[in-house]
Amino acid sequence: MTELSIVRDGPLSFRMALGKYWQPQNYQDRFFGPVTLRTALAHSLNSVAVRLVERLGVDRVIRQARKLGIESRLERNLSLSLGSSSVSLLEMVRAYSVFASGGMRAKPLFITRVSDREGKVLEESQPDLERAISAEIAYIMTDMLRNAIQSGTGRAAAELGLPLAGKTGTSSDFRDAWFVGYTPELVTGVWVGYDDHRPLGEKETGGRTALPFWLAFMREASRDSETDDFPVPTGIEWSAVNLKANGYPVPLFERSLETNIPFASGTRVTELKLQTESEP
Repeated sequence: MTELSIVRDGPLSFRMALGKYWQPQNYQDRFFGPVTLRTALAHSLNSVAVRLVERLGVDRVIRQARKLGIESRLERNLSLSLGSSSVSLLEMVRAYSVFASGGMRAKPLFITRVSDREGKVLEESQPDLERAISAEIAYIMTDMLRNAIQSGTGRAAAELGLPLAGKTGTSSDFRDAWFVGYTPELVTGVWVGYDDHRPLGEKETGGRTALPFWLAFMREASRDSETDDFPVPTGIEWSAVNLKANGYPVPLFERSLETNIPFASGTRVTELKLQTESEP
């Protein structure tokens, strides 16, 4: 699947035990019909996330999470698509760092260097890097997460004026608010919530509650940064797309109809086939 693969955003209902039903909802209970994965990620469309995990299979999603450095216990059901399993902020930042570093997973280091009073280095640790995903897939994820800031739920972060990618997160009943975002040099995550899982309050979303903390920190951390753009790996092919002219579904909140979309080499044809076979 590619950024432009189409999945239906619409109501879902799953029968559970004892005659109960699970009916995942979007924020403000709005649905937009067929949408591209690019649009769905940018605007946190929950029903698309559930349909995507159902199509791919829960076990495959869990295996991918492990590759990215998620070590916590993950529930083997479709609610995994909406963040029902508890993971630490460190794990989330580690996972996003795989996208930021071109597909390389790093083991977290808490002490990188020890020096004496004269500045002589007594001990130094280097990151232990391992290939987790391809550089092409990492770059495509970064491009989608950039769109989440440029036109999606994380757009308040754009005021930083640097190359940015990131994602908001809000749990059920507004109990947790997240934002994880990165430049080509630095990945930072923020979680806001109560230790006893009390709700934060109505409409206290990741974009409203966590992102301002992230922005305040990153503004200082990147004050003197002259960061270049995210490097493009050699296996990326670009395609200029006019979403409306090419027949893609365009929700009302789509800001730009003309855009350049990155594809991993050889996947453009696959994307067109998926578009033709998409759900009604």
